[in-house]
Amino acid sequence: MLLNNFTKIVASCAISIITISTYAAPSQDLTSKMQKMGKVKEVKPFSGGLTSWILEAPNGKNAVFFTTSDEKVILHGTAWDSATKKNISEPLKLTAKKMNAPAQQPTASVGNLASAYNHPVFKAVKTLSGFKEGKANDNNTVYIIYDPRCKYCHETFNLSRSYVKSGATIKWIPALVLNQSENGKQLAAGILRKPSEDTINKTFNGTDEEINSIKVIPTPQELAELDKHLGALQSIFFYHEDIVAMPKEDREQREAIRSAGQKPQPLTAGVPVAIFVNKKTGKVEARRGTSETATLDYIFK
Repeated sequence: MLLNNFTKIVASCAISIITISTYAAPSQDLTSKMQKMGKVKEVKPFSGGLTSWILEAPNGKNAVFFTTSDEKVILHGTAWDSATKKNISEPLKLTAKKMNAPAQQPTASVGNLASAYNHPVFKAVKTLSGFKEGKANDNNTVYIIYDPRCKYCHETFNLSRSYVKSGATIKWIPALVLNQSENGKQLAAGILRKPSEDTINKTFNGTDEEINSIKVIPTPQELAELDKHLGALQSIFFYHEDIVAMPKEDREQREAIRSAGQKPQPLTAGVPVAIFVNKKTGKVEARRGTSETATLDYIFK
């Protein structure tokens, strides 16, 4: 999760440049934090006292960010000159695009893919109920387990629209992760009972009235299915952490604890999480941070 690990304010917005302030080189502390977000390719002063950064995401693509002079805010978006109304960040974006490494798309062997498709986690997730959008077969579908009350799940859905339009296939699998309230059960059961584009759109972007219209009195079968979904999610984090994407240093730390003959703390089973077969590596992955564009780029591009 690239940006979630950064504790200060992260803003995604259009920036209006008003003045040019004295520039101060970024501190080592800020540089270290930016390096955690991606490989730093370029740093230089920018209008309005900002610092521009070109960072390389895990998928090899570069992105432009800005930081304020007090180093308290990170900005990601388009910068406009307030006097001329000229887009002054476009040259940076073009530079970042030119820096992208030549597209090398290694493909896993057929044998590796067959093994991944039959991985116990992937086989189990393919049996879970939910709404599928897109035309790909089950093996080429990205499965996202979500709680319909989770704001990051809502952000994931809205960010994923452009990928679906470009041909991605996603199956949305509801689970009660935040709590087991009656309100949550009624909403999740309604989603299961009527899996449709209308239902999923109301779930994530509907008014209170539209969301309430989804709710039903859950049947024992629907409650059992929701328990199955939660169990599948917990199984991934408790018993299959080898497929859970995490920072390299976190994985090394957990392995060091095991090497010392101890057990690390169990991973927290959270949502949203995407389960899919990475065609480049031939491995099943469970990846969090799907409410961020960089993560969705990694999954779908």
